[in-house]
Amino acid sequence: RTANHAFYQTFQLEPRDTEGRLIYEIGSGQWNIPKLRQLLEEVLPKHTWMKDFEVAQKCPGIGVRTMLLHAREIRQGDERVILLAIDDITELRQSTGDLRKTNEDLKQFIYAASHDLQEPIRTIVTYTDLLARRFSDKLGEEGGMFIDYAVEGAERLAALISGLGEFWQ
Repeated sequence: RTANHAFYQTFQLEPRDTEGRLIYEIGSGQWNIPKLRQLLEEVLPKHTWMKDFEVAQKCPGIGVRTMLLHAREIRQGDERVILLAIDDITELRQSTGDLRKTNEDLKQFIYAASHDLQEPIRTIVTYTDLLARRFSDKLGEEGGMFIDYAVEGAERLAALISGLGEFWQ
């Protein structure tokens, strides 16, 4: 039936707008949310609490806000009231959305890059093998060893790039 200073400031209300009223009656009806009303009406009779009820509401003057609501019954003498705590998580949800988009963009980049890098690696392996087969008599033992190192290195690089692509899938 009353609220703290942060509530009044955030939702651009005055004490006279809330005192003595149920949450469903304040403002321009933005808090008259059927699911919230049902949950709060279950808190009092069952002597329970509600935690992490997420709601996105359009609030006059400040736009759409995403909030987590928590409620619990408290007693003041013979009077039973609901203590309602509101966490504004709008920026958190926006940041989470931005992070998801960035991760999706990164996945797409890594997929494309790993795919595009495989082709030149295959070319290196193919032509190095051709060199080894065509000129093995001229390369000698040391040259053959160098060719093997080059092929092994390219294959390891291909495996690393493939693993990177799979990691982000």
